[in-house]
Amino acid sequence: MSEATDRRRFVATLTGIGVAGLAGLAAASGVGPQPGSPQDQPPLERLCRLPWPYREQDAGAAAQRAFATYPRGGCMLAVFDPIVRTAAERLGAPYTAFPFGMFTYGAGGVAGWGTPCGALNGAAAAFSLLSPQPTGLISALFAWYEREALPEAPPAGLRYPNVPAVAGSVLCHASIAAWCRASGKRSNSPERAERCGALSGSVAAKAVTLLNAQATRTLVVPAPDQATAACLGCHGAQGNLGNVAGRMTCAPCHTPSEFAASGHPKV
Repeated sequence: MSEATDRRRFVATLTGIGVAGLAGLAAASGVGPQPGSPQDQPPLERLCRLPWPYREQDAGAAAQRAFATYPRGGCMLAVFDPIVRTAAERLGAPYTAFPFGMFTYGAGGVAGWGTPCGALNGAAAAFSLLSPQPTGLISALFAWYEREALPEAPPAGLRYPNVPAVAGSVLCHASIAAWCRASGKRSNSPERAERCGALSGSVAAKAVTLLNAQATRTLVVPAPDQATAACLGCHGAQGNLGNVAGRMTCAPCHTPSEFAASGHPKV
């Protein structure tokens, strides 16, 4: 479904909701009809209430749909759309009117800026809609992405050989650079474009696996790796220097040679 169609359906749904939706929002804020009244939870209130109801999904199906979605909107849409659209289709209106196409902005690490990987950005957005506690899911996904050789389970339909690579970072820039080193291909090659579609499939599958684990109370959030934990012991918010905010792995950017040149103490 196109971005324009998504937008039209969303606007039409909001228009159809009208006064009933506004009354529902008033009830949610403690003004007007209260829960239990005939006007309890009209469509607009259901759409805006987080999290949306979630039922377990099939991780393999999410991966394949993400790979198929990638060419029409990039990596962020490719991960967000199959996960959230599956939930929306189960729930029906008004959830199906959500403007999914808005997430094309995340392609290439946000409009090509190479910042957070769009696949991770799309998964984090899906977690925020579908999970009562998205932070743990985001941490588990981001830590996995840094450490795993991806794409790990290539979807059906690849035209080129799958070349896994460890990004060592959650940044699009670093992830693509690591893959280019491993594959010998350029960042603007058709092989790289297909790789990012396959990567989106891997991230979508992992995101669904984490959502399912949280729903069944089996989620485990990994601790930071030892080297990063040691760095944050000094540089993190609770350290004596306190000049770093973040949880990303330090090593890809801050190398031993850099430490030696700057006189950084050995750790």
